[in-house]
Amino acid sequence: QMETLGSASTAELIYGGCTTSMLIYTYPDGWARAVSEAGNRCIVAGDIEHVDLEKLRSGVFEYLPDKRDKAIRRATDLYTNWHGKAEGRITTIMCPKAPDMAEPEVYHKCRDFAEKHGLRMTTHLSQSMREYRQVMKLYGKTPPQHLYDLGVMDDKLSGAHLTYATEKDMQLIQKTGMAILHCHAVENPLNTWIDRGIPVGFGTD
Repeated sequence: QMETLGSASTAELIYGGCTTSMLIYTYPDGWARAVSEAGNRCIVAGDIEHVDLEKLRSGVFEYLPDKRDKAIRRATDLYTNWHGKAEGRITTIMCPKAPDMAEPEVYHKCRDFAEKHGLRMTTHLSQSMREYRQVMKLYGKTPPQHLYDLGVMDDKLSGAHLTYATEKDMQLIQKTGMAILHCHAVENPLNTWIDRGIPVGFGTD
């Protein structure tokens, strides 16, 4: 199914003049196959989260080690199977999904793998109040401060959303060179980010 949808989406991207995209998905191999046929460029990642999603519907966070290990394996296998393929048009990136959906160990493993193989990282960050509250509950700090203290916030990291970032969070982002992926939230101060010299990309999440 992902390959079929990927074929339609890659054609739409090319038609719209977008030659390079980034796709984050649990099972992105089908998209990678579509890109290899379509001729455009894509950065792909298998997102890593290990929360029981059924329990999360009721607001309960339960972190599952087996789910974590399988997600990390899919992400690293994606690098092995697709990085540099299709005449170099397909590359990979590491993606711990979000600070409320992945524990610190996941961020450290992704950082170590990315550094070893010369990859970048991306993550959802300050996307929702649910995320904000869970990270504050677990670590007593905002999501950006949490990633900064973990040592993963730098100029090789991009964070999607940043809808609930504080002024101190923005100072950390500006200091480290982290990029922001702006995902159409009207609350986001896009012009302010640009004025502060923060690298900004556009997302569709």
